[in-house]
Amino acid sequence: MSTMQEIIAEDRRLAILRTLDEAPASSLNEGALHHVMTALGHAVSGGLLRADIAWLCEHGLAKKDELDLPRGKLWLAKLTGAGADVANGRSHHPGVARPDPD
Repeated sequence: MSTMQEIIAEDRRLAILRTLDEAPASSLNEGALHHVMTALGHAVSGGLLRADIAWLCEHGLAKKDELDLPRGKLWLAKLTGAGADVANGRSHHPGVARPDPD
């Protein structure tokens, strides 16, 4: 049985994947992704969002690039083929919620 924190984390990761799937070129910077996550009801800190992006990358569901800006590094998240399959319910990955059937 999953804890409430695990369920929330799984839903948040699915929301990230689905957002990237709908984004132009399946890619968004962390600032834009943070705004979308907040609009979807996931009020996350920048650190937690980066942790989720890193987790998705470690599991092959996303990739990240770092852009050097004067104020620091900006992360750019990009969906992988495996991440698109999970986002669209074609496959399942532990640690990511399954999308509701349409």
